[in-house]
Amino acid sequence: MSTALASQMRNRRWSALSVGLLTVIALCASPVTASASSTDARVWIENYNSSLCMSLPGDVVVAGARIDQWECGIYPDQWWHLNLSDSHPGWFYIQPEQDDTLCATYVPGSDTNLTLQPCGINAANGNFNTQLWWETEDGELKTMQGWAMSVPGASKAHNVNINTWPYGPYPDQSWGLNA
Repeated sequence: MSTALASQMRNRRWSALSVGLLTVIALCASPVTASASSTDARVWIENYNSSLCMSLPGDVVVAGARIDQWECGIYPDQWWHLNLSDSHPGWFYIQPEQDDTLCATYVPGSDTNLTLQPCGINAANGNFNTQLWWETEDGELKTMQGWAMSVPGASKAHNVNINTWPYGPYPDQSWGLNA
């Protein structure tokens, strides 16, 4: 094979490889709107006041399960997916890694404990806004009604339920979304 022909074949391979690589990069960079059932980010959620993580007691992942705080570790019940809302840009659902049909749900205007409930139209009597969260610049996780994810009495104890409380300068309302 001539040197010119071999050089031309190498150039074609590099060109094909470059086109393939650029295609992959373009696909990864394209904007995609996630729904409540598609994965956006996998995180563990830590309360900075208590240094404990949002978890499901006993790794019980069923509708109605309560959400509490526990020592951060490599526990399956502490991995959550944040899934962007199609209808509310910037807002997201918090779903346990083990079941993407359930969402962390709160009762608007109430300090009732967070629980897992079916995502979407089945949430809190059909009000899916009881499952949407927004992260502020200071790390607070706010609700549509202006309340924030909290720990009653700013407790630093294990097995304390997580709830919502009116948004304010409270130490237990600061959370970290850690990958």
